[in-house]
Amino acid sequence: MIDTKKSEYKDYHEKKTDVTFLNPYNFIPLPHKIKRTASVEKGSLTGVIECTLVPITDFFIPNTSAECTANSPHGNTVRDFFSYNQLVSGYNISEHDGPEKPVIPGSELRGMIRSMYEAFTNSCLSCMDTDKPLSSRSSDAKQPGLLEYINGKWVIFQAGKHKVSHDLFKKHTDSSKTNYIEYHGKKYYNGDKVNFNSHIHESYNQKIKKTIKSSIADDISDYGRKSGYLVIGGEIGNKKNEFIFVKEKKTDISDIVISNAINGYNSSLKDFYQNEKVNRSGKSLHTGKEITPAAGAVYPVWYEQIGDKLYLSPACIGRNVYNNTLDSLAGKHKCCESKEDICEACALFGLLGETSGRLRFSDAVFSSEDAPLYQEVVTLKELSSPKITSMEMYTHSRISPEFWTYDYYKENKRKIYFKNDELELNGRKFYYHHPECKGKNYYKYVCQQSNEQNNDYERLVTVRPLKGDEKNTFRFRVFFEHITETELEKLLCVISLWGNDSEHYYKLGMGKPIGLGSVKVRVNDVKLRSICPDYDKIYDFSSTKKYEEYYSGCNDETIKKLFETDNAVFDQLKNMTDFRYAEKLKSHGKINDCISSVHYPTAFDGPEGFKWFTNNRKIGGKYEQVLGTDGVLKKNSAPKKKNFKKR
Repeated sequence: MIDTKKSEYKDYHEKKTDVTFLNPYNFIPLPHKIKRTASVEKGSLTGVIECTLVPITDFFIPNTSAECTANSPHGNTVRDFFSYNQLVSGYNISEHDGPEKPVIPGSELRGMIRSMYEAFTNSCLSCMDTDKPLSSRSSDAKQPGLLEYINGKWVIFQAGKHKVSHDLFKKHTDSSKTNYIEYHGKKYYNGDKVNFNSHIHESYNQKIKKTIKSSIADDISDYGRKSGYLVIGGEIGNKKNEFIFVKEKKTDISDIVISNAINGYNSSLKDFYQNEKVNRSGKSLHTGKEITPAAGAVYPVWYEQIGDKLYLSPACIGRNVYNNTLDSLAGKHKCCESKEDICEACALFGLLGETSGRLRFSDAVFSSEDAPLYQEVVTLKELSSPKITSMEMYTHSRISPEFWTYDYYKENKRKIYFKNDELELNGRKFYYHHPECKGKNYYKYVCQQSNEQNNDYERLVTVRPLKGDEKNTFRFRVFFEHITETELEKLLCVISLWGNDSEHYYKLGMGKPIGLGSVKVRVNDVKLRSICPDYDKIYDFSSTKKYEEYYSGCNDETIKKLFETDNAVFDQLKNMTDFRYAEKLKSHGKINDCISSVHYPTAFDGPEGFKWFTNNRKIGGKYEQVLGTDGVLKKNSAPKKKNFKKR
């Protein structure tokens, strides 16, 4: 396949300098007040809500019972649609039709509806992942240092750095996939203590208009006049040398501050530098090693001190692990911890380990009389985990700085730590609908190399989606027990999203950011349980029309009154669930990208997303664009290169 996208980008971008588009996701804001109660109020209503789910666009729920790579066109993972059929290893998707009875697990439905209920009722952020620390790559160079464990405490010394030219040695990787250099038949690993001789080299830097003096190691010798610790960094395309760090002045950074920074360093090393799923190029997989306390242990590190905080990295320009956490940023909206202080959603859906929920969701089973309609087996555009490292997308600050991280912001080249509540999360993450995706499978991956040799294939997933079609109908039930009338009214409003006939939809399953998963849930009936007066059965279920107004076509005024919803929350919920939102923005001229209305940020010089984020963060500290409430962004161009005159 020949990539036509790049030519489209080139032709279009040569004519346009203001291409705007809708980001695939946005956030429902978090009002500063959250209502919690000291106990769960149980009501008198018990019964069942009968629902129908219809896919508006193609959607996909993966069957993960086995890997089925036999029919993979590129050696990547292949998934079939979820069903009760247990697949076997090596299942060949091309030799089978899609399952006769596709199923949507009740857990998927529960999570989808609970997230929406939490937003409507201003409840806690129950699904927030607080286990991993916040981090991001820093563009600021760090200082060389030597970390030493002395008398049961950590100490950092400033270090002088001496270059070791690649012309001196050969670089290898041993059987344990650890880098080392070989010099005169001897192996040297990262962190090894070495002796060496050196000389001073002078060169003129055109960019800063100064003469730079560098110490260059002449050799590595048992009898060298200087001693230091070898630093073997990651692979960079034009890299010409490694370093030797030599101990200089002791810093006054406390052991507690250093220990906290070490925890961040080790987690960063594991989760990013040495994680093959993240570091797919493998260029930094051998960088650094875990720091552990041991008498006399010495570790060469790169460090940066800001106020009373410390950041450590295995690279000069590396990743910072921040002291701030998602819990602290969520503030009062962090996940409930006790049934004595519980939000509205946790009181209804349940709080793990504390109180069981009063709702139960059945699986959604295929209910059409005809066979299910599937799309062709297709390889999806690349999907990845959320990039919470993008501070300009996930957070905002009341003090409006031009550039910030999770710990500090920049002002006149100074780094200043945020005070309490000066940095806030943008809110609850939801995905926009892609009206262009209806009836089209533009979520297909398009090869970007004509020779088909692309190492990125292993990151892709090949699937068999169900078509977005009214004939692909599913039915499921929501059982409720001991809930109040108000809780039932709210639940019906949330399930139907402005009514059964509205064009306000949920997003469900895999591929939400690339257009898959727009579904409509309709309430068919509400049945209440009543005690029977005879001995044939204990109780019975009977239909009621009492609550029909809350799912037949609920208007804005009714919803606002019922939920007492903040105006900003209400407006954003309505936009995020509106299937035609992107079309409305396009008709008003707010988005004009002719290739696709909804997509991840891309730059003018190619479809790669990382270029947009790189270009968006100006050297010196400034975000060119941040994610606003309307979700509209603009494609940016590469930073202009300065021309320096040769001396």
